[in-house]
Amino acid sequence: MRNLLLASTSVMLVCCGEPRLVHIPVLDPPPTAEPGQPPPPNGLPHLIVKSHPDPPDGPAPLDVFWNLCNSFDPDDDLLTFTFNFDQDGRQYMGNGCDGNFRYHRGVHQTELCVWDRDPRHPFICQTIEVNAR
Repeated sequence: MRNLLLASTSVMLVCCGEPRLVHIPVLDPPPTAEPGQPPPPNGLPHLIVKSHPDPPDGPAPLDVFWNLCNSFDPDDDLLTFTFNFDQDGRQYMGNGCDGNFRYHRGVHQTELCVWDRDPRHPFICQTIEVNAR
């Protein structure tokens, strides 16, 4: 299991006049197999979705806060998150694990996904119905 270590380094920036704390992630190398053996398994990430309000239902316009921050990967791989708030074809992707969205009147299908950046793995997704009355 790879562990994510965060090394903190303080850097004094003379040009800016104030010191800044810079966090540099350091990853252990991935496990390797003996020659002629298959690589060790790499597990799929686990998607954990929370919303506020829960369930996402209420009078329009309805502001919903989505939180995927408790999602995890059994191998401590870095995670990428995607949000497709109303199935309009626009998808938001990044390292950020939470966000707000304002829904207008209607029933909306929101797709929330996590991916561990392993090209062998699919995105793990959940679709949740939002009812803005």
